[in-house]
Amino acid sequence: MIQLFLFFLSFFLLIVMTVNIVITMMISMLLRKHEFAQLRSIGMSSKQLYQMIQRSQAKNE
Repeated sequence: MIQLFLFFLSFFLLIVMTVNIVITMMISMLLRKHEFAQLRSIGMSSKQLYQMIQRSQAKNE
């Protein structure tokens, strides 16, 4: 009985953790999209934005 309870508790926690990770990733992408829109609104060209993204990716690798 206790093993069954622990199994369901573990399964529930796994679902909660997975949903939390997905929501965090979605929020991160939305904030990044908003940041790009702000940069475009102050005059950054598409080419400049693309170069900035490439440089930030190269820095992270």
